[in-house]
Amino acid sequence: NMKGDGNSIDMVLSARQPLTVENYMASEIAAGVLKQMISEAISGTGMYLRLAHNCRIYPQERFNVMISVVEADPDGFARDAQMSGIDDVTKILRNVLEELPETEISEDVVQKYKTVLKGHLALKMKDPHYWVQAIVKRHLDGKDFTTSYESKIDAVTPAKVKAVLAPLSNTSRVEYIIER
Repeated sequence: NMKGDGNSIDMVLSARQPLTVENYMASEIAAGVLKQMISEAISGTGMYLRLAHNCRIYPQERFNVMISVVEADPDGFARDAQMSGIDDVTKILRNVLEELPETEISEDVVQKYKTVLKGHLALKMKDPHYWVQAIVKRHLDGKDFTTSYESKIDAVTPAKVKAVLAPLSNTSRVEYIIER
């Protein structure tokens, strides 16, 4: 990377997914679970993770995840700490993604992210701009994500989270952007 930001790996994962309330809630939780999995996998490599996600309706209903793994500033490291090479970290990321369909996701982990999601949505619902978007989706597309949202979150199971994550590893094409 010539901008001085350090080495980085950027990935975009995308899978077709009907945007139902059940899938939306499971996707929100799945993004947290994936972030935890990658963070644990790259721990000790000298890299840190930025992960963003969204669910799109147009032009096609999809679940998208944007991953950036960036080299941390070595000034804050212990003197004997070793930074992993970018190729090694790329292999770690690939392993996490390839293992998604077989990875067991515990009820405790899902419960943690259910709690986070409930808090996040409760906070968003205090913003009038959120309601403008929510009402437009509800009336134009029949996508009601707000009514009884807590019970919809509670209905998400580890199996559903796994079902949302699995297609991300089976995308037909993967491109890596590695900046050095």
